[in-house]
Amino acid sequence: MLRRSWLKRKPTQFKKFDPNAPKSATQRAFDKIKTPAGQESPTQKAWAKTQASNRKAILKAQSSQTSAVLKTEIQALLREIAILRDGGCVLRDVPKTWITKCRGTVDIPHCNGYNKNGEYVLQFDHLNSRRFNVSFANPDLGVCVCRGHHGWKKWNEEIYNEIIRTIIGPERCASWDRAAADRATYHMDSGDWAKVKAGLEQALDNMRQNQDDE
Repeated sequence: MLRRSWLKRKPTQFKKFDPNAPKSATQRAFDKIKTPAGQESPTQKAWAKTQASNRKAILKAQSSQTSAVLKTEIQALLREIAILRDGGCVLRDVPKTWITKCRGTVDIPHCNGYNKNGEYVLQFDHLNSRRFNVSFANPDLGVCVCRGHHGWKKWNEEIYNEIIRTIIGPERCASWDRAAADRATYHMDSGDWAKVKAGLEQALDNMRQNQDDE
């Protein structure tokens, strides 16, 4: 069974399995144990089973680590796409006094949120939870917001969603509702995320090209 400490390692810390690599002294010792019929002994079978299990666990951990790196890179691409599309925080022009359906009149904060270098921070906010693969990499199911409004959402999500729905339009709202209702598990490995990343890179390049042409 794979130890938890292995799961925390970076992909570069794992040794890639090489079927042609020289055998260890323990493996060579087991190879010398033969049954009269030339078959593997129970000890040899147990050793082979353990080695196969360990290889699978290591490869699975490597794939998981690679997927995590790819999803981080995809998040960065989504941010760039949203900034180009939305032109900044989508709540920047919203009236600072908003009449909501759920809580009456509320005050909407101004755009804010800076990093330690004093730089204004813009983020890609997933309208559907980012833990669901069905919508994670869909640019239409996210908006560009400043750090301040992203934090404000945490305590005012119902109001935030109501306002966002008035901004993104009915078609994207319908996609949002479908994604929110879909709770199926869509398994995606590192190969799948790599294809998604390539598609987003192409979409971003096209957006930049169109912007230059204008």
